[in-house]
Amino acid sequence: MYKEIWKYKKLALINIAYAFVNAILFAFTMLSLMFIYNSMEGIFYFKTNSTIIEVIIWVALTLVTVIVLAITSAISEYQSQKLEEYVCCNLRFKIINRINLLNYQLINNQQENINSMLSNDINQLAKLYYSNFTNFFNLGFLSSLIIVIFFVLNWILALTILILISINLLVVKLSQNYSEKISKKFNQKTEEYSDVTKNILEGINTLFFVNKIQLLSSLFLKNPNRVIKKTNIDFSKKSEATHLSIRIVSQVFQLLVLFICAIILINKNVLINSNYNFIGYNNITSIGVLLAIASLGNNLFNSSSNFIKLYNSYNLAKPIYKKLNELKVSEDNRNIFDFNEFNFKIKNIDYKIENKQIFKDFNLTLQTNNNYAFVGNSGCGKSTLARLICGLLPISNGEIYLNDNEINTYQTNSILNKVGYIEPIPFILNDTVKNNITLYDNNFDETKYNNILELLDLKSIDNNLVIDEVENDLSVGQKQRINFARYLYKDCKLFILDEATSNVDNKTASLIESYLLNNKEITLINITHHLNKESYKKYDQIIDLNQ
Repeated sequence: MYKEIWKYKKLALINIAYAFVNAILFAFTMLSLMFIYNSMEGIFYFKTNSTIIEVIIWVALTLVTVIVLAITSAISEYQSQKLEEYVCCNLRFKIINRINLLNYQLINNQQENINSMLSNDINQLAKLYYSNFTNFFNLGFLSSLIIVIFFVLNWILALTILILISINLLVVKLSQNYSEKISKKFNQKTEEYSDVTKNILEGINTLFFVNKIQLLSSLFLKNPNRVIKKTNIDFSKKSEATHLSIRIVSQVFQLLVLFICAIILINKNVLINSNYNFIGYNNITSIGVLLAIASLGNNLFNSSSNFIKLYNSYNLAKPIYKKLNELKVSEDNRNIFDFNEFNFKIKNIDYKIENKQIFKDFNLTLQTNNNYAFVGNSGCGKSTLARLICGLLPISNGEIYLNDNEINTYQTNSILNKVGYIEPIPFILNDTVKNNITLYDNNFDETKYNNILELLDLKSIDNNLVIDEVENDLSVGQKQRINFARYLYKDCKLFILDEATSNVDNKTASLIESYLLNNKEITLINITHHLNKESYKKYDQIIDLNQ
């Protein structure tokens, strides 16, 4: 997972640098508070040479450090979010690029998985791992600096703290293992409860309908309800006891640190000895020092616990990242369809949707450059047939031939590149009119583009208009004409109108239909519920799927 971060090496290093700076500033704040405590106690209790000016200087330095820390923390947070967004965007593009290489059947089969990846999985990965990248280094630097400070103060104290932190980490880890164990037990009992309840309810249902007796379900469900209630109570008690134990152990260890520190100070076992030093005055115990060490110890213990949390987040993120990388793109070695002719032969195909038989021993022949109309009631298989002849749906029996070759011998995407499939709701990108039509064509043909705009009466719309921003100003008819213009610009030779003109104005419907019906270089399949008698003569064949 870290490889995704190091693709933005400069930004990652900036985040690490800010984490280091913030750790130094925070540690300095802790030390400066110690100096302030010492100076104040020296003046008021121990009559040392400390002056009010020294106190004011330390207070000023502390305030400046706190302000700088607040600024750098805000910048660090911004840089961390920026890195997280970059990495997540890159992951989304990575998945989308893989999806673009999948054929229709694979996308259809993995639709829920793909939606989960793009919406939930990447967000979870960001929350569990990428958002904690800077925190990990910040905790590491801060913990290291605090340990160094303790060694400077007193090596016995430092070693004692390290031992206590190690024990604390072990306790936290063992507690988490125990929590996982009771959580699994709770989940198991919940599943058992669901199964038992289901069986009981099914039994009650059978008894009711067979014997015509109304039974009290609560009576039969009393025992499983009592079991799940007990399981819930046990789980809550044990979970709370585990968390409470961790907090108690941590607090006891922190008190031990203060106790050991006080013993060291009382016995004058100090590393730095002078009339005015870090540890006290004339080796006399300083309350200020104890408070400062308590603060440092508290931060160190909290940091160690947070390391465990980060480690757990990392372990939770690993399977999600693995799942994202398991979206396999198998290489399609089939032939590329590179023809402008569409001659279809459908022989004895069977097709079912769930348990409903749509086609049984169905036969049909379609010739290139002819006009066809698929008519029939809703659910008779008009759109299904169109998808079958494009290779978008698998058939259980029969064959579909395209230009005398089985359709599955061609790459599906190469067929679809030649097809203009237009549905009732136009597919419009959140982009300019020009980009919607040309699809970012690197070899932009301005003459062809302008001719299409002229043909479809789109000249009045600004080419650089971002459609989403003015969606209320463009009619459905205008959007459908833009959608149609896209396929004309691509030089599609097979057009499938799947109720394409049902939601548009008469002008748009007439423009689209008249152009396609009169163009002898295009094969047209018009899917519609109704076809008036005047239109019958415009088609070479009417296929009534009600029959």
